[in-house]
Amino acid sequence: MLWRSKLYSALVFFAAPMIGVSCSGIIGETDYTHYETVRAVENATVEGKLVQYSRGTLNNVLSYNQDYVYDRLNIAFMTESLMDQGDAKASKQNVVDAINFVNNVRVPIAAILEGGNVKSPSFQDKEKHISGLTEFFDLGWHANMPLLYTKGEHDINTRKVTPEKALTDKDWGEIWFDRAEEQYHIVRKMKSNGWKSGYYYYDLDEWKVRIISADCYDVDISKTDESGKVLYWGGSSYYIGNEQFEWIAKTALNFDDKPEKDWGVIVFMNFYRVTDHDGTSVNPKFASIYPKFNEMLKAFNTQSEYKEVYEFPANHFYDLSVYADWTKYADRKDKPYVICVLSGHISADLYDKPGGINHIVTANQYCGGDFSDNRIVRLPATRTQNLFDILNIDLVQRKIRVFRYGAGANCYGEGGDRFLPDGISF
Repeated sequence: MLWRSKLYSALVFFAAPMIGVSCSGIIGETDYTHYETVRAVENATVEGKLVQYSRGTLNNVLSYNQDYVYDRLNIAFMTESLMDQGDAKASKQNVVDAINFVNNVRVPIAAILEGGNVKSPSFQDKEKHISGLTEFFDLGWHANMPLLYTKGEHDINTRKVTPEKALTDKDWGEIWFDRAEEQYHIVRKMKSNGWKSGYYYYDLDEWKVRIISADCYDVDISKTDESGKVLYWGGSSYYIGNEQFEWIAKTALNFDDKPEKDWGVIVFMNFYRVTDHDGTSVNPKFASIYPKFNEMLKAFNTQSEYKEVYEFPANHFYDLSVYADWTKYADRKDKPYVICVLSGHISADLYDKPGGINHIVTANQYCGGDFSDNRIVRLPATRTQNLFDILNIDLVQRKIRVFRYGAGANCYGEGGDRFLPDGISF
């Protein structure tokens, strides 16, 4: 159970504006000074909701007896930030504002998850592309908590380029992953190619929660079309190769070294669609990885065995041979479990529960009207242009609630929030 020493005062629906030149941890004063009032209202509104839901009680009744009260876990999730698309200046400012808010809000945020596509376009000079990615991560390092990242199809620079222009594991290590391993202690795999992976896990030890970042653009960038351009490029092809799949099943979802096994798991990746049949729109087509991956999560969640064998004669890179056995946890009271899968990519707010696995999709953060969920109304040049979510996770009663910062206040539930008041179960 999550008994923590840090206690809050009685819960009240109140919040002062958090962001301004007098706050600590500010990473760039906004140029939109006449929007200060709008932004302050948004900050106070979202913080007020978080304060209300920051703590839980064993008997579901507000109590001043600290023996009955526990804290809930809060994690921010933003995706499709696309700092150089749409209104690029405002899109960049949205990233700055999101980090400033999470740094300064009175309710602790344990981590920020970035669901990929931090920049666009995805086909250009490699050095220029890396420079654009670095601009995003230079902002991310200012977060007071780990800002964890998963690759988006725009980020990997494979579309309409020859293989040598695509980003390699070595490139990704230099861009973000090596420093994240040193600073955040993310756990990566030493791959068969001699480089460390762009997929990893990160443990919130205090909460007994493991966050797994999967690389869903784990495709063969050496395979080219008739013009010499990468054939299976991110955006038309999605996969989790056998080496990654096995590592997630046997290492990332293994808690044998933990004294207590009741760890919760959050998986996040840029794109996740269990209903897909083909893993690519390019011929020859290989089978989708997502139904297979979801079945693996289901087996983990039910402490069962999992086996998958798949052959793709056209390119054996996409072959699978995966076996994992979680029956060793079946008779324990402290079983590991899946909390949810998070993704973005399609720029919409969606929810599904395939195989009993919560799948939460969040719309894009960038300031652009194209490709947005048509239920979302963003008011130009206001803080409603911004969009990110904060997951409020009750690890005792096993419930998730989601609070929206910014856009979508009139499109999806009350104030853009989801699963209130009771939450969805995991």
